[in-house]
Amino acid sequence: MDSFTVNRLTAFSSGKWCRQSDLSIDPNDIGFIQGVTVAERLRTFGGKTVFALKDHLDRLFQSLSIISLTIDYSFEELTLLCHELLSRNQLHLGQNEDVGLTILVTPGPPATQENPHPGTKLLLFLSPLPYHHIYHLYQNGQPLVISPQPQIPAECWPAALKCRSRMHYYLADQFAQQKVPGAKALLLDQQGNLCETSTANIVLYSQDQGLFSPSKETILPGISLAHLEKLAAKLNIPFTYKTLTTDDLYVADEIFLCSTSPCIYPVVSIDQKEVSLGKPGKVFRTLLDAWSESVGTDLYNTTKSFAF
Repeated sequence: MDSFTVNRLTAFSSGKWCRQSDLSIDPNDIGFIQGVTVAERLRTFGGKTVFALKDHLDRLFQSLSIISLTIDYSFEELTLLCHELLSRNQLHLGQNEDVGLTILVTPGPPATQENPHPGTKLLLFLSPLPYHHIYHLYQNGQPLVISPQPQIPAECWPAALKCRSRMHYYLADQFAQQKVPGAKALLLDQQGNLCETSTANIVLYSQDQGLFSPSKETILPGISLAHLEKLAAKLNIPFTYKTLTTDDLYVADEIFLCSTSPCIYPVVSIDQKEVSLGKPGKVFRTLLDAWSESVGTDLYNTTKSFAF
């Protein structure tokens, strides 16, 4: 899906279908002024099936509840909107080409005397998957740098809130890329325990003990992470949530990241210290193959075919 095709796509904006190139947000919108934006990023498999749509919408409505924001659409109506968005754009998508689907909700502009009930803003739109980047991650892995920028403490907002207020992520990734070009930041909590990166949950693997992820109450409840837990159960690999420190990073046999677009990808270094001999390991390929089977799409080869 090239830039020309993207400009021809249809999007949804608070009750109206429009050209994606015409999407806009009022500069007075509180989502723009204060970063009060609830977000969900989904993807398709096989060009049509939206992965874990119910789980993503459950998390969306949970996030809206956390900040006491409502939308004029029920769960069922929003489900239908997601399916209609794909249907309206099917002619512009390549055969079996997958896309990202983004849902954004903002409070809208502040109430005024002229407009006492401005209402929330709901946006739905598609975007191409970064196939070339994902293939690079599958082939070469992701370097991480531990950031001095900590994760936002729960006293500011709960980890379960999926939002776009991400200045701390931006600063953390800036630090990481200055240290190691192409690196992502790994954030710690206020006590120095592992949390997550700016875009993904982290999972450690030990041959003796299986898979580990940081304690649930300290991380975003990742949809991809939950799917990995289910795959691990089918593969008879133990999966545990517990407090993890930086010491755990250096004794792990393999380390992975989970996020929507690439699903799962390997970490090859932490602060320039190699993980799994600095290359994707065998367990990563086992988990990627299991993921492929579960969604009916050969993730590695499909990504490779669209990357070039």
